[in-house]
Amino acid sequence: MPIINIQLTASITENEATEIAQRSTTIMGEILGKDTNLTAVAITRIKKQHWFINNTSLSNNKTESALANIKISQNSNSTAQKSAAISAFYSLLDEIAGPLDNTSYVALEELPITDWGYGGKTQAARKTKRTETGAVDTDYYIQQGKKQRAKSFLNLFQSI
Repeated sequence: MPIINIQLTASITENEATEIAQRSTTIMGEILGKDTNLTAVAITRIKKQHWFINNTSLSNNKTESALANIKISQNSNSTAQKSAAISAFYSLLDEIAGPLDNTSYVALEELPITDWGYGGKTQAARKTKRTETGAVDTDYYIQQGKKQRAKSFLNLFQSI
C-alpha cells in the first residue's frame, strides 16, 4: 500500500500524468513487489519560479526538476530493490517531464508498520491474526512461537 507523491516543475498533459501514474505503479509492483491495487499516485505541478536550487529559481533554467516521495513499510525491501526503484523513477520522470536538473530527487521513505496504514487500520493491525469475533487469535501465536522455538532448537542441535 505505497503512496507516491510526485512534484514536478514541468507542465505535463493529462496523458503524460496518466503514463507517470501507470508506470510508477508498475515500478512498485515489479521492482518492489508491492500490491498495485493498493498503490496511490498523486502528481502536483510547482511553477518553476517557485522551485529553487542554490537560492536561484528555475524560471530561467532550461532544465526541469522533480521530487518523488514514496512511502513504503520499513524493512519490506532490500537495498538492491530500493536502488533499482530509485533509478527507475528518476529515468521515468526524466523521460516524461525532463530533462531533469541533477538536483531532482527520489526518496523512498520507510515507515514503521505501526505508524501508517489505509482504510483506518495500521499495517501492524492488518498483520495481526484475528478470530471470527475480532479477538487476537492467541492460539495461532502460541503455535507460531512453538514452531519458531523448535526450528531454533533444531538449528542449534545441527550446529553441534
